[in-house]
Amino acid sequence: MLNQQLLHLVFTEGRDRRSSRSKDGVNLRDSRCHGQVSWSVLPPESERTFRQRVEPLESKFNTQEGLYRKALKDLDGLRKAEKMKPRIDQNFYGIVTSVLSYGFFVTLEELLVEGLVHVSSLKDDWYELPQSNSRSGRGKQPQTRLVGRRSNREYALGDRIEVQVRSVDYYRQQIDLVATASLAAEAAESANLPPAIAESSP
Repeated sequence: MLNQQLLHLVFTEGRDRRSSRSKDGVNLRDSRCHGQVSWSVLPPESERTFRQRVEPLESKFNTQEGLYRKALKDLDGLRKAEKMKPRIDQNFYGIVTSVLSYGFFVTLEELLVEGLVHVSSLKDDWYELPQSNSRSGRGKQPQTRLVGRRSNREYALGDRIEVQVRSVDYYRQQIDLVATASLAAEAAESANLPPAIAESSP
């Protein structure tokens, strides 16, 4: 409705040239005139009146747009969760796309779905951000890796790793993954074998 009212104002009151002294004008009803207009088309009073009508509605439009974008994001998350439910316990390769203090996110190459590897699932060591990454304050460096205290093994941004789908929470749109290397370490610990041997065992 507002668009129609604005077009009506442009067509009935709009100035088709910069000033009355200008010889050449533009056809305001032609969509190709957009790049040719470098002046305020509406008379000052008409523009001021229209702005006064629109400005109170601006915050409402922004809120509605935000809700719309959130709904689209939620719908996308639900679709991805639904896609992953039948794939629990399956293995996939993916890329580490984000590193946080509580774990790292991996985007699966085959499905383009993102899931979380929580630090609590990494059984072979205690993983944490390096001191240079975990300090707060100005000049804080981006968090790019988790490092094992004992082994110094790293999971870093951009790494390609193999993961297993551990669980899927449909309503929370959460996909939990576990690194297969950690599964091998857990199996080795249970069997009292070196991780490399456990990983190669059938």
